[in-house]
Amino acid sequence: MKSRLKQNSTYAVRIQETCTDPNANGEFTMLQENVTTIIATVPADAPENLTVSNETAYTFLLEFDAGDAYDCYFTGWAVEVRENWTEGNFSNETNYTELNYSLWVPRDECKNEEAFPRNRMRCVVPRLRKHSIYDAKVRETCYDGYTTLLDSDFSSELPDRQAETLVPLAATTPFGLVSMNPGPYSFELAWSAGDPKDCLYQKWLVEIKDENYTGDVWREAIECGRDVRDVTSCTITMLHEGYLGEESDLRSATEYEVRVQEICETYTSIYDPWGGSRERAAYLDSPVHYLPFDQLPRTLAPVPTLTPLNFKVNETDHQSFRLSWDAQVSNDCRFRNWTVEIRLIIHCIAGVGYTNCTAVEDEPWEVPPTCVIKDRSITTCKVYHVKSYGFYEVKMRERCSDGTAESSDATLIAEVWPFLSDVPDNMTVSSPEPFTLNVKWDPGDPQECVFAYWDVQVQGRRVGDLDDTFSRQSVTDKWYGLIWDLEGNSSFLNWSTTVDSCRLVGQRDVAECNITGLISNALYDVRIAERCVDSRADSHWLVERLKATIPAWALVPLGPNVSNVTTTTMDLDWAASEPRDCLFGSWKVEVKPAAIADDDWIPVPECSLPDRDATSCQIVGLQSYTTYNIRIQETCIHATSDSPYLLEENSFTTLVGEVIYVGTNPDTNSKAIFFGSRGLNACAYHTKCCADEFSLCYSSQEVDVIRTDLPDAGWGQDLYLSCVADSVPQADMKRIVAHPPAVLEAVGRTANSLDLVWLPFGSGGYMSDCYCSEWNIFVRRQGTTEWLLSPDCRNMPFSQSSCTVQTLEDNWLAPNTVYEIRVRQTCSFDRLSSPYKEIQVPTLPGCSFSQHSGQDDYFVCADGFFSFIFDGGRFDGDGTGCWRRGGRARCAKNFPYMCASPDSCAKVDSLQEGGLRA
Repeated sequence: MKSRLKQNSTYAVRIQETCTDPNANGEFTMLQENVTTIIATVPADAPENLTVSNETAYTFLLEFDAGDAYDCYFTGWAVEVRENWTEGNFSNETNYTELNYSLWVPRDECKNEEAFPRNRMRCVVPRLRKHSIYDAKVRETCYDGYTTLLDSDFSSELPDRQAETLVPLAATTPFGLVSMNPGPYSFELAWSAGDPKDCLYQKWLVEIKDENYTGDVWREAIECGRDVRDVTSCTITMLHEGYLGEESDLRSATEYEVRVQEICETYTSIYDPWGGSRERAAYLDSPVHYLPFDQLPRTLAPVPTLTPLNFKVNETDHQSFRLSWDAQVSNDCRFRNWTVEIRLIIHCIAGVGYTNCTAVEDEPWEVPPTCVIKDRSITTCKVYHVKSYGFYEVKMRERCSDGTAESSDATLIAEVWPFLSDVPDNMTVSSPEPFTLNVKWDPGDPQECVFAYWDVQVQGRRVGDLDDTFSRQSVTDKWYGLIWDLEGNSSFLNWSTTVDSCRLVGQRDVAECNITGLISNALYDVRIAERCVDSRADSHWLVERLKATIPAWALVPLGPNVSNVTTTTMDLDWAASEPRDCLFGSWKVEVKPAAIADDDWIPVPECSLPDRDATSCQIVGLQSYTTYNIRIQETCIHATSDSPYLLEENSFTTLVGEVIYVGTNPDTNSKAIFFGSRGLNACAYHTKCCADEFSLCYSSQEVDVIRTDLPDAGWGQDLYLSCVADSVPQADMKRIVAHPPAVLEAVGRTANSLDLVWLPFGSGGYMSDCYCSEWNIFVRRQGTTEWLLSPDCRNMPFSQSSCTVQTLEDNWLAPNTVYEIRVRQTCSFDRLSSPYKEIQVPTLPGCSFSQHSGQDDYFVCADGFFSFIFDGGRFDGDGTGCWRRGGRARCAKNFPYMCASPDSCAKVDSLQEGGLRA
C-alpha cells in the first residue's frame, strides 16, 4: 500500500467492496485486531558509482547505484550540483559572482519520484549554465513522517570526470508566415515555430514597416509574440506606444512589410533556486523570417464617419455661444476628437440711435480650445472670447486617427449678442407724496445698446394692515414680510409690469420719474433696467430694496368753534376728520396775536389732548383786548402723517381789561406807570397810529413801558394799556419768545479786547412779551466747553447795543486767540428769552506778557510757580525769583502790564516809589 503511516502508531482497519454503482457497495468488515507500526531506525545507504552523460547546453544525465533502503520510505533523489570554476572559465558572457561560485545548489526537480523513481536511479539535472563544468552528489530522501534521520548520506562526488555543459545552439528559422483578413486598420498573421535548440524562449518579435508610416524603419507590433511559444498567430492594429504618438494605429490603404523572429535568453547562474536568472542571448535568436513581397498585407480604405446631425447654437450672450450636435455612426473612424473652427464674417457697431454692420474680409479660421473634445460622448461645447455683436461662420467635424475616415463639416452661422448696456447707477428713491415714489438714477454706458425705454418696476413688500390683528406701524417696525392684498391674505411677491410714466421713450438722459398709484405708508422694492431696440443688449437690473411711501396724512380737522371769550380765556371745540395713515399722537393747538407778521405761534398745552375723541378745551393766559389767530393740527406718532393745520385768522378778540393811559414820551425810551395796589400783572399795549414796538417791566406797583424797536427813541403817539390781574401761573400765560438780535459783529479788535455791536431793533408790528429785557454776552475760548458770562457785558439795558469784552477767567483776553461769543435777549421769564446769536472772533497777535498772573505782587514763572516780585531786593530783567524756573511768564496783577520789548515785563524800580515802571 502507498499510504504513508506514522511509525510506532496503532491503526484500526476495515475493508469494503465498492461497485460502479455506489448503491451496490458492500458492507465494511473490520480487522479483528488493531495493527501497530514498528519504529523505523535504520537509514538508507548512500548511493554510489555516480556517472554523467548526455550533456547539453543546460543539462546532464546523472546516473548512480542505490544503496539499501532499510527503514527508508523513498520520497525522491536529492541532487546537488556545484559549478567548478577555474580561472580560465571566466568570460564576459556570464553574470558569475565570486560570492557563490563554490556553493552546492539543490536541483529539486530530481525529487520528483514519478519522473525519477527509485528503481531508475537517475536524474536529468536542469537549469545549468552553458559551457561550464559541474560536480554533483546525490542522496536518497525518505518519508519525513518517520524521521529525517532515515535519509541516506550524500554520495561521494563524481569519481571519474565532471559534467561539462555544451556550447548552446541557436533556434532555427520560423516558417510558414502568412497574412489574413485585412481591415482598414488591422490584419492577422500566423507562422510556425522552428526548432528552439538551446534557445530559452523570450518572445516572438513581429515587426512591420512602411515608408510613409514608419519612415521605412522596422517597428515592433506589440500585440504579437507576448504569449507562450506555442501561440504563433496575432492581429496587428497598432505599433508600440510612443513611436508615432497619435499615429500609433495602423494606417488604412497601406501595404506593410512583415517579419518574425524568435527571441531567446540563456541561464546566467545556477544559484537561483527557481531558474529565473536569465539574460538576453541574441546569439541564440533564430534567423529572421520575412513575408514574401507578393503576400504582403494591405489594409483597406476606411468607411468615413457620418457628418454630425442637429448642429446648432443653444446659448448665446455678448461674449460667448454654446454649440451642440448629435454624433452619427462612426463606421471605420477611430475617434480622435471633435474639432470646431470659427471665423468672424460680419461685425456690427451700435450707438445711440444707429447700428452699422460691415462684412469682415480674409479673417482666418480659429480653433477654440474649449471645443477640442476628446470624449466622443460629449457633444456640446462653449466658445468664449468672441466679439460682441458679430456673426461667426462655424464648422465642425469628427476627427479620426485616420484623416481619410473623418466626417465632412457641419456648418452654421452663429450670431453673438450686442454688448450689454451697463447697469444704471446711483438710484435714489424718495416719496414726495403718500401714494408716490420718485426715482432718480444715472444712466450707465450704453455700450452697443440702441435705447428704447427705461423699464422701471415695483414690488410691494409691506403695505400695512387692514384690521387690528397687527400694528399698522409697518414702516417704523421694519416688518418685511409678504405683501398683503386687499382681503388681508398673503400672496407671493411679484414685480409689476413696466411703469408707463417711467418709460421715457427717446429720453435716455432724463433719468427721473414718479411712480404713482401706490399704497401709502408701504414698503416697496424698486428695480430699473435699460431696454434696447435689440433686447439682447438690455442691461441687468439695478435693485433698491425696502423703499417707503410716506404715510397719507390725516385730513384737516373740522371747525373751529369759539365761545365764552373773556379777557384772558376762551372755549374752543373742533371735530376730527379722516385719520388715513395717522397713528394718533395728540391734538396740537396754537395761537398768535393777529398783529404779529412773524411766524411766532404760541403753544396751548392745555389743548394738547391725547384722546382723539376729546376735541374741546379752554385756553387760558391770553392777553386782554387782543385779536388772535388760531390753528389746530392732528399730530401722529410719525410726523410725516400729521394733518395740515386748520387755520382761522382773526378768530376771536379777548375782552378789554382795565385801561391804563400811558400817553406820549418823546424824550426818553421808557416811562413808569404807577398801578398802586391793584395787582395788575398782564398788560397789552395799543398804539394810535404807528408800528412802534414796546416792552414792559413789571414791579409790585408799577410797570415800565420801554420802546424796543429803536434803542434810544421816545414816542409821540398816545399809548394805552389793557391790563388785568391774571391768576394763572406764569408758565401758562400765552406769551411770545423774544427774538435774537439780527446782527452781532466785532467792530474792533486788539490783542486783549474785542469791541462788539448788535442790532436789537424790532421787526415791524412785533409785540414783544419779553419783560424787563436785558442783554447778556457769553464768551469761551475755542476748544473749551464752558460758556462764561462776560463780566464786561452783562445785564445791559435793552437800549444798549455795544460793548467791549476785555476780561475773562480773571484775566485779560489772550492775544492771537479765537473766542466764541454769543448774545441773547434775557427776559424776566426765562422761557421767553431769545435764542443765541453766535460768532467767532480772534484777538490780534500781541506781547507775550500781555496777561497778568492773577495775583498782586506775584509773577508767574515759566513752570507755573508764583514768585514774589521783591524777592532778592532790587531786580532787573526777569527778577531773581524765576531765574531758576525757566524765566518769567506773567507780570503781577497790581502792576499794569507794559512791554519794553515783545518778551519783557515792566521793570519795577522800588516798592517805596509806588512801583515805578520803566
